[in-house]
Amino acid sequence: MNRVIENNQNSYKPDMNLIVDEQLIPYKICINKCDKFGIKFSLASDTNSKYIAMSLPYLGKEEFRSLIPFDEFVVLKIVEIFTGRWRNIPTDNFFTSASLATKLLTKRTILFGVTEENYPS
Repeated sequence: MNRVIENNQNSYKPDMNLIVDEQLIPYKICINKCDKFGIKFSLASDTNSKYIAMSLPYLGKEEFRSLIPFDEFVVLKIVEIFTGRWRNIPTDNFFTSASLATKLLTKRTILFGVTEENYPS
């Protein structure tokens, strides 16, 4: 899998706008039922071509990740190879936080998205 990701990164250069979101890929398919079982992926997709530039499967809780919140860990991990070029990273309210925006700004990357009024930073 790592070789596929490396080949993807070497052959495709995404635009300046990458959107970060989640997708559940079902593995138990039942007609007329929503997906309850599957593998959850966090994706960074190019907004112009809709091409998935980077993906990260959720494999359960990781020991070393406990220092930062899960949503920040996912975004930082998935866009780490795209930082440093003032790219725009739009996210939904699950991934958007003031602390994440500050961390990405120090890496010359701009985060923007929707936040809830009473949502803790």
